[in-house]
Amino acid sequence: MRSSKRARAILTALLVTFLWSTSWVLIKRYLDEIPSLIFAGLRYTLAAVVLVPGAVRHRRQVRDLTGRDWAALVVLGLVYYTLTQGGQLIGRRNML
Repeated sequence: MRSSKRARAILTALLVTFLWSTSWVLIKRYLDEIPSLIFAGLRYTLAAVVLVPGAVRHRRQVRDLTGRDWAALVVLGLVYYTLTQGGQLIGRRNML
């Protein structure tokens, strides 16, 4: 059982690394054709569509989130994803 969890964790880490690294290739390829913030919005909308089934599957844990948890998630979304990722894409666009 322990080795199964370890193998799953390693495979998950490899998948995340692969997805993260390919996203930079896609950003470099398509950033000239699509405005920066629209591109970022499309990426995160696609990610949300992929993650929603997991949230539905684990709806009990989602329902158990407190107001403080939701506030932290909103702040994380606004600060990290919107400001930093959006700023990064805008900066990268200006460099190209």
